[in-house]
Amino acid sequence: MKSKNPIGIKYLTPSLLEKYKDFVSPYGDTLESINKEGFTHKDSHIGLNIGDAKSYEYFEDYFEAVLSELHPKINNFEGDNFDNTLLLGKTNSYRVRLARNIQGFPLPSAMNRQQRVDLLKLVKKSIDDLNIEFLYKSYESDENSFQDLPSWYFFTKGDSFYDTSGLNNDWPLGRAVFYFKELSCVIWVGEEDHLRIFCHQDEGDFLQTYKNAIFLAESLEKKLGFYHSNNLAYLTTCPTNLGTGMRISIHYKLPESTSIEEVKKMASNYDLSIRGTHGERSDTLGGIIDISNSYRHGRDPLALFTLTWQSICELIKKIES
Repeated sequence: MKSKNPIGIKYLTPSLLEKYKDFVSPYGDTLESINKEGFTHKDSHIGLNIGDAKSYEYFEDYFEAVLSELHPKINNFEGDNFDNTLLLGKTNSYRVRLARNIQGFPLPSAMNRQQRVDLLKLVKKSIDDLNIEFLYKSYESDENSFQDLPSWYFFTKGDSFYDTSGLNNDWPLGRAVFYFKELSCVIWVGEEDHLRIFCHQDEGDFLQTYKNAIFLAESLEKKLGFYHSNNLAYLTTCPTNLGTGMRISIHYKLPESTSIEEVKKMASNYDLSIRGTHGERSDTLGGIIDISNSYRHGRDPLALFTLTWQSICELIKKIES
């Protein structure tokens, strides 16, 4: 029977609560604090928000149990080789997103005001040093000017889940967007993770979209240093993004006679997730759904990207057959 509790709460067993009752991570995480969203919002799927990258090490036994459900072994699905032409005319857009967090700071839900200011200043200096033309907008001073940009360029203050976890604390201090027109990429600073790197194409070369995202991430990692461990790879606020931190997605318009619930069932066979038009907890507008990889861990980024592309192609063939 499916648990009524968020996944994080589900694994708070009496033995683990007893084992870790006196454990506090360097930036103040406890088992109770990282599950605050799950305790408050029973409709949250995961309910976990990590404020300290070291929590994955401090509460190792707890996370071993949680991650066994969140990151099962990825199916070895064999589809067509990577081919940009397979979905021509079938998609509204492609997007690759990478989540990264900078060493030496708490994760966003645990940051104080000065840390938010310092992190943004450090990121801006590092991006300046890349010598790539960009547009910079700070939420603290430029929020009203965001209305002139396409919606995927920017983020907004989070919902009640973010209020509970602390991700909305000090809004809009330390939040900003960097837009790289040449690469068709943006970097969000201060949302769920320190950095969210998005590269977007309405059509064309999806592989180049991936390469642009990786280029920005690797260039900044050399300057900033990202939280990373040998067994979990990149460390993130939500455990679902551990590993590559990469979400590969397309917008696809469902045939009129197709049920979104039916498509969700089909997608699970390919390790894919179906979301609303604007992602998690959003509505489906005009029949357009978001199709993306369910898992971020267990493969190197290029292998995961290629596998996800193959799986999306096969899913759409199935939908349209």
